[in-house]
Amino acid sequence: MGNDPRIMLLIDQLGPEGYGILLMLDDTAQQHPESCRLELIPALAREYNTTAAKIETVIRQYGFFDIAGDGRFSLRSDMPWRRKKRSKPKLPAGGAVSVLAEYTGPPFIYLTLNDKSEYPVYPEQVREWAALYPAVNVEQELRNMKGWCTANPSKRKTGSGILRFITSWLAKEQNKGGSRGPANKVVSGSSAAPTYDLEAYEHMSFAALPGSGKETL
Repeated sequence: MGNDPRIMLLIDQLGPEGYGILLMLDDTAQQHPESCRLELIPALAREYNTTAAKIETVIRQYGFFDIAGDGRFSLRSDMPWRRKKRSKPKLPAGGAVSVLAEYTGPPFIYLTLNDKSEYPVYPEQVREWAALYPAVNVEQELRNMKGWCTANPSKRKTGSGILRFITSWLAKEQNKGGSRGPANKVVSGSSAAPTYDLEAYEHMSFAALPGSGKETL
């Protein structure tokens, strides 16, 4: 995924937020394909907490999507991460965590989902995010997420929404200038007790709030 020149160009031009928008569009295309219409971009922008201009740029400019004459858009089938996603076993509804096929070794941390099952985050994923969000201490932010999930059981995410939650959180930290504390390092596979600020993370988004002067592309 990181070697795809389209993704490299997207991140270079729109930063981590652009990559996050791509992931959310991918999720929408798989979960709610009826929403993938150009006229619904303003509604998607409100849902993603970003701007319509940025979403339209991701859809039109990088070769990720096919656009039909009636305004429907769909992610092209040659996207490498979509093949991986289809090969993953699903998280079970009732408890034990399934092993994600493309990752090996012990997870770095587990995040509790809304059905009380545990989503494993592997060291390989941590390293990928550390490259995408260089200003962020990804290990510590994952610990913060674990603490947030523990303290907010009614707001825990679903198995299909947890990656959006993680990338949204990390993109917000990147846009704020990064986490305080030591820089990203190679993860060891163990985690420390979480520290977190609930007030700071109650409302996470990719983009700046309206009126901040950062809404436009």
